[in-house]
Amino acid sequence: RFGCLVFLLFSQFSAVWDCRCSQQSLAGTVGTASTMAGPFLRQQAARNSAGGRASCWVLPTLSPWWLLAGVLVLSTRAVASTVTVTNNNDVVNGDTTSVLALLASDGGDGVSLREAVLAASNGEEIRFAIGSGTATIVLSSVLPVNTAGTTINGTTQPGYAGSPIIEVSTYGLTVDVEDVTIKALAIHSTGSGVALYVREARFTMLGCWLGFKASGSHVASSRHVIMSGAPNSVIGGPDPSERNVIASAIVSLTMLSISGTVVQNTWIGFNPSGVAKPASGVVSDMHVGNSDNVLITNCVLAAMSSEGIRVVSAINPQRNVTISNNYIGLDPNGTVATGAHSAIQIVAGKYEDVIVENNVIVSSHVGIEVDKSTGVQLVGNTIGLNPAQTIVLANATAGILVQPNAVSVTVGRPGQGNIIGGGQSGIVVQAIGVDVIGNTIGTGASGSEEFGSETGIRIEGPLCNVSSNTIKFADIGVAVEAGLSTAVINGNVILHSSVLAIDLNDDGVVTASGVGGIPNYPVFTTTTVFGPATTLAGILDGANTTQYDIYLYTVHNNKHTAHASLLATEQPQQVVLQAPPGSVSHAPLEHISFSQQIHSRPVRCF
Repeated sequence: RFGCLVFLLFSQFSAVWDCRCSQQSLAGTVGTASTMAGPFLRQQAARNSAGGRASCWVLPTLSPWWLLAGVLVLSTRAVASTVTVTNNNDVVNGDTTSVLALLASDGGDGVSLREAVLAASNGEEIRFAIGSGTATIVLSSVLPVNTAGTTINGTTQPGYAGSPIIEVSTYGLTVDVEDVTIKALAIHSTGSGVALYVREARFTMLGCWLGFKASGSHVASSRHVIMSGAPNSVIGGPDPSERNVIASAIVSLTMLSISGTVVQNTWIGFNPSGVAKPASGVVSDMHVGNSDNVLITNCVLAAMSSEGIRVVSAINPQRNVTISNNYIGLDPNGTVATGAHSAIQIVAGKYEDVIVENNVIVSSHVGIEVDKSTGVQLVGNTIGLNPAQTIVLANATAGILVQPNAVSVTVGRPGQGNIIGGGQSGIVVQAIGVDVIGNTIGTGASGSEEFGSETGIRIEGPLCNVSSNTIKFADIGVAVEAGLSTAVINGNVILHSSVLAIDLNDDGVVTASGVGGIPNYPVFTTTTVFGPATTLAGILDGANTTQYDIYLYTVHNNKHTAHASLLATEQPQQVVLQAPPGSVSHAPLEHISFSQQIHSRPVRCF
């Protein structure tokens, strides 16, 4: 390459000469030179002659010699930018000091993958032409990729049609340099136990199968992908051909210190056809630790034996992890439940500002579990149901569990609540000060499905705000743990509760009225409608000398469609129960008046 460049430069300078000449002799010079240089020189000479110049510098057009030199340079560069693997051996008998050296001396048997990786010294692309169709390369040891910018491109193998047909077997690959890209390889490792190990390097992986043969059959291993210190990496792309498929393992995809990384369109725990394939001893499908600004989106995780996604930080607070638009605990078609434990765990760390949004989550234990984290937002998720929210798939213990050490957690927002069906409890809150707002529990988005649970929302931590939720077909709509006196339960629509809509002491219907000062609910026994106004009378059991505010809602309801609205123009009716000290009040409710006409039969208010 250097010789060609010197020749080019020499030709360029030798083609420039001094045409110092008089106006009278210029035409003869032009006549001689124009036979070599063509129109450029003739036009220049004509301009000089017209201007009467005494001398000129003339640069002719390229001669055939330096055109040939340019072609040599360009062709040399094209060859040097790629190297093609032509055999499936794992031998090194060629000259691997550079790609050019290997192409000149490949040992007589073509180029192996190991030779190509060793020879790549300038960010070359490694291509494949091992016959046509599937080719299996059996490695005798781990293959390190040690040149920054290297691309190993399995899509170049003849016969490629969107799925890997280059299979790397027995041992895996390690990457220790920046900007390595691996495309369309099926990698499985029984020798090292890790198909792909990326350390301290930005990395891209597109369209690969990890823990599978090119045929799609599963190969058992302890771990398939480990990324440690791989910031700003890209795992998967939006196109179906860029989907990564990773088999179940103890931890299928481990990602530590990967700030800025995007994981998308990746299946874990399924074979390439979308059928779940369990593995023994699985801890999690995807483990994320000690990382900022991570996005996990449009992935499908089986979560068969343990967590689908486990987010952990043991060092300084990590921020801005977003988990969105994934299927977790169900198959890619959204029809078969696969989840057997917690679909998402955000635990045992110092994470801040984790957003879990718009996922479809199915679990036989807990859908989303949050503990020891600050500022977690759980919004817009569908839990326990299929994506269309028409069928309960699984949700055994709780759709959402917020454990005691979580801080400033938001479960739902107005217009962006979670939709939860089935299970023992829809939402369980054990932490302090959690906002539970705008969620729908016990039915689908249309409100016509019956997906009830034992308890819609269970509050076990103080200072929680339970507002604007819709809860249907639960035994108890909202249960508040005994001894708590600071929860706000306001503006919820609670319908078709078989036991209680709101249980303020977690003890069911109190048989002795108002035992412990906790009322069950006011009972209106009579209504009087006169003109536009309504007057109610009934009974409220509760604590002595305690003021209770009674709100009244109008409910437009049959069994399958219901909505309620507060009589917004009315102030709450304040009732103060009076009875001898130490006794329980059993006070009449009389003349509770509202300016609007309401239902004309006795009402049990909740």
